[in-house]
Amino acid sequence: IFRHSDSSGLPTGQLLIADYRGTAEPLRVKIAGMDGAEVTAKRLDQEHDLVPVEVQYRNGVLTLPKSGPGSAAFHVTFKPR
Repeated sequence: IFRHSDSSGLPTGQLLIADYRGTAEPLRVKIAGMDGAEVTAKRLDQEHDLVPVEVQYRNGVLTLPKSGPGSAAFHVTFKPR
């Protein structure tokens, strides 16, 4: 996770995740140390160009939805609440 400060000076983490499995199933990634963070993501795939997606982050597992079979990349942002 790349850490920096946003325009308001708050610490922010960003992560780029790529999925080349070719399946339509949601991508699940285990991430430690970000509990309590506000998590947002944007998806880039054959049909979308960095569109916001709804994510779930529970018990250290981040779940990212795919739009269908094929590859996808996700730009994930973590901000303190």
